[in-house]
Amino acid sequence: MKPLNAIVSLVAKGLIGFALPAWLALLPISANSADLLRFSLPELAGDGWFISELAVTLDLSAGDRLPLEIAVGRLEHPALSSPLESLRLHCADGEYRADRLRCIDGRLSGGIFDELSLRLDLDLRTPEGRLELTLTGPPLGDGRLVLRADEAGLVLEGEAVSPVWLGRQAGVEFSQGTFDLRLEAKRDFEGIAALNGELELRNAVGAMAENWLGEGVGLGWSFELQRQDGLLRGKQRLAIEKGAVLGPWFYWDHTQGELVLESGLSVNIEDTSLALEQGRVTLVKLPAIDFSTRLAFSAKPVLQGLHLETGVFSLKDLFERHIQPALAGGAFGGHRVEGELEASLDYAEGAWDYRLKLDNGRVDAGDGGYRLDGVSVDLAVDKDQGKGELSWRSARLLERIELGVVKANIAVNESGFRLNEPLAIPLFEGELVIEQLASDREGIAFGGYLRSLDMAAISQAMEWPPFEGTLAGMAPDIRYAEGNLNLQGGFLVEAFKGELVVDNLQVQDLFGTLPILEADVRLRDLDLESLTRTFSFGKISGGLEGRVEGLRLEGWRPMAFDARLGTPPDDEGPHRISQRAVDNISNLGGSGLSGAMSRSFLRFFDEFGYDELGISCRLRDGICYMGGIGAAEQGYYLVKGGGVPRIDIIGYNRRTDWQVLVEKLREISQGESAPEIR
Repeated sequence: MKPLNAIVSLVAKGLIGFALPAWLALLPISANSADLLRFSLPELAGDGWFISELAVTLDLSAGDRLPLEIAVGRLEHPALSSPLESLRLHCADGEYRADRLRCIDGRLSGGIFDELSLRLDLDLRTPEGRLELTLTGPPLGDGRLVLRADEAGLVLEGEAVSPVWLGRQAGVEFSQGTFDLRLEAKRDFEGIAALNGELELRNAVGAMAENWLGEGVGLGWSFELQRQDGLLRGKQRLAIEKGAVLGPWFYWDHTQGELVLESGLSVNIEDTSLALEQGRVTLVKLPAIDFSTRLAFSAKPVLQGLHLETGVFSLKDLFERHIQPALAGGAFGGHRVEGELEASLDYAEGAWDYRLKLDNGRVDAGDGGYRLDGVSVDLAVDKDQGKGELSWRSARLLERIELGVVKANIAVNESGFRLNEPLAIPLFEGELVIEQLASDREGIAFGGYLRSLDMAAISQAMEWPPFEGTLAGMAPDIRYAEGNLNLQGGFLVEAFKGELVVDNLQVQDLFGTLPILEADVRLRDLDLESLTRTFSFGKISGGLEGRVEGLRLEGWRPMAFDARLGTPPDDEGPHRISQRAVDNISNLGGSGLSGAMSRSFLRFFDEFGYDELGISCRLRDGICYMGGIGAAEQGYYLVKGGGVPRIDIIGYNRRTDWQVLVEKLREISQGESAPEIR
């Protein structure tokens, strides 16, 4: 406990009596000179406290003044985390008589008091058993604390006191504000019989636990306690009336009405614990939250028990008024949330139990990231196990991907959740099968596969050139944390009778306004006939392999990659290419071959043989730097002919605007003739 807490405890428990001058008169006296008197005592002890090397020195040479110094070598008390040593109280003026001790303009020094520069005035009258102590100085700002005590009890009053130093002792960093305080304790022969208090904090600016901020805060706190069955019992009320409070997930300001916390209050002085009972938190436009809790105090507060329970309330009101403002600028700042929510929370013996129920929910990221409709959540967690059910009627990702009805059973613990059984989600007329899904404090881990997704539905949703066929794939280990997605290992996609393997996949700000995707892609044993038929490119038979390295998408648009596609070295299939495919390839490469063919005997052939084909593109700053499978006399080979009739396609265009190239590919896929790209 801090020194200030110890001093309050000493007074509150009556451990320092009011007859100090009486026992000072019995101390051994020594005279160092004719002008100095010194009283000393090796040890002094009481109920739980101990003082050693006590000395009182009076200076008789100051004329009308009587300077006084009280020194303590060591002070021990159960309320102190460690003993206080080398304490001194120096009084510039004073009065010492058998019935009275006065210290005027006193200064405390030693230990922490060297930094505080506290000034005090003390007046102790023995016959009446009355003590009056006034504290001023930098730690209190321009205010003061006054303690008045007698045999009937004590009163502590503060006026315009700065909360900066006192708040720091409680873990709150104030930069401005003042408070008034009144604390009254009444005692009888058994101890404290009643304890009442009032606190008013004005225009406070501060931070607590590095995550909670307050600005211009005005609040009032009051309590009334009477001794009953060995405890101090009564009630308390805390009302935050002015200013604004911001936490990591909560916001309140005075325009939203008072934030009030009322409860019964009981205090056990013997074990320094308190309990808030039958409590209620009220906030405008939200139902009351009922609670009770128990705290123990030693070096710091320790939570011993908690119960919190809400009625059914609008998640929309809670989110828009008190949660969304705290998330502004973050990943959830633009979300819209609706639904009917109720919750309960319990803590006992180091374990948390909670229940959460949401009906008719809706979550919309607001920027096209995702939307869930008809959301239902039912979670129940206790110290032994947790289980829950999550479902939605429909969902939409990235404004393009529709997910069907989902109902999932999950296991829940304090750090996260995991899927109890595999879950099949309807997707693009196929399924996304989730075999494992779990979350913890680090993020979310996912593993599953795609089954029979319709390529036509995918291409339409993603606004790609139309595809045909189905797609399947496996993603055994994907991690998501703080808005970022990372693929551990590879992601295998089966398409066009071959495989696409995605490595080193990571997506930054997945559901944000500008997601960034980076990956490397390998193509293995793709069937060109299936691929070109899908794109209406013209028929090409044979195999295809390749790599796309350093792929980078920003807002799902390609910004950079190094791509090379071509015929596999060991491909043994028939290599045939239609005249339409020849036209499209030659126009993409800028060869102008299609016009020459139309004027030659080659126009009478529907197909041609080839030995090898290939194309490369290095995308940088919106420009595709093109190449083929080898150098030709004036360009590069896109197709090397073979068999009869034989045809070679040579590309001459080495720089192409990427957007123009994409548009021409779109026209080709839609069956339109593609003009030559230059």
